Amino acid sequence: MDFAGKNTLALDKTAGDPHKVARNLQASILFYSLGPEQSHLWAVTASQTQVFTLPGQKQIQALIEKHQKDIQQALDPAQNGPTPPRPLCTILSSDPLPR
Repeated sequence: MDFAGKNTLALDKTAGDPHKVARNLQASILFYSLGPEQSHLWAVTASQTQVFTLPGQKQIQALIEKHQKDIQQALDPAQNGPTPPRPLCTILSSDPLPR
């Protein structure tokens, strides 16, 4: 046993099927690609794969940098200033993923 207490030998047998990997790990697997005009997020669960279109790299990067700065300053990212980083949360978790 290794990764998260799962049998790694069993995981190796399912490596070619991301849905089986997600099922075995009881988790969602996220892949992303940042692009200048738009970015994409692929969410793989035990039962499906979904693709989400996200804003371009500069917009996402600006939100991430603000969020990281708030954390480093020990500020509550959910309560900081007139424009809290809700857009980042909204962008990355707009639709709940089914299991």
